[in-house]
Amino acid sequence: MPHIGKPGKNVASSLPSAKTVKNKIHALDFSRAPKPCVHKKRQAKYLYIDADEDHVAL
Repeated sequence: MPHIGKPGKNVASSLPSAKTVKNKIHALDFSRAPKPCVHKKRQAKYLYIDADEDHVAL
């Protein structure tokens, strides 16, 4: 019968460190990833601002 371990045992020792994760992420090559499509920005004709004088800092 295999030993399962104690309930509540800390399993953090089997997880990679934060530095290891950072190094793996920084080593990834995204140069072959598809570029996101960039749409032309639209410009609004009018900008409506609704102001309330009760919330103005004097």
